[in-house]
Amino acid sequence: MQIVTCQVGGSLRLGEGTRIAIHGRQGARIALGAWAPAGTELILGGVAMHPVSGKGGVWRYLFSLCGLRRFRLGEFELRVWLPGELVAQAADCADRVHFGVAGRSQASPLEYRPPMPVRRGAFAPPGRLAAPRAAGGSAQRIGGT
Repeated sequence: MQIVTCQVGGSLRLGEGTRIAIHGRQGARIALGAWAPAGTELILGGVAMHPVSGKGGVWRYLFSLCGLRRFRLGEFELRVWLPGELVAQAADCADRVHFGVAGRSQASPLEYRPPMPVRRGAFAPPGRLAAPRAAGGSAQRIGGT
């Protein structure tokens, strides 16, 4: 089993076309998204989940984990630990999650992508604001009697 530490907002590529995204974490609850080739099942607690969408040959799942810490996505068996559960000194990392991945093929190594930095345009002070104008005219009744 390979263990990878991921930050909220990042994603983990498990194999060809199979990916997990960490959408959020609030205490012990972790919100995740998964993308996998059509026909790939997500199994939580022994129950196969229904994909949110299945367009373009890709199944998408959106789910959260709270008490459950293991799931299966196709050939991949995943285990989740929060910081402090594996290493007590890392307990203060509120935006991190540890994934243990087993069952992957050696041909496709794990690839972690950290969250993209927020891009903001150059600051420019706003131009002169237009003077307010009174709304002119008439009212029109739409529908009804």
